[in-house]
Amino acid sequence: MSNKVIIYSSSCGGVLVQKTTIAMNTLVESVGCKTVTVVYIDIDGKDKQMVWDKSGMKGKYPLLFVNDEFVGDYQTIVDMNEDGLLKPKLGASFYQPWRGKLKKRMNGG
Repeated sequence: MSNKVIIYSSSCGGVLVQKTTIAMNTLVESVGCKTVTVVYIDIDGKDKQMVWDKSGMKGKYPLLFVNDEFVGDYQTIVDMNEDGLLKPKLGASFYQPWRGKLKKRMNGG
């Protein structure tokens, strides 16, 4: 069974919110999460109060939830990924055979 991964955002948050929402979606998919749903809470407002209550962040988007548990905002997600904590939190499994080769080449190997 896969985890329910939802990015909550705002469609009227401006260019920065839109770019950050796309960046979060891309990051989550890149660590192996195959199904990510983006919900714009100003359009589909049924989850708005739940998002605000669980995250404690009203008006800050995008926000990542996994199985209705708040994970973090964009910077938190980036930090989790850099620390190797994002993939396990998402329950993602994705084989990337090129990663080791790329890392070697980047380090001059």
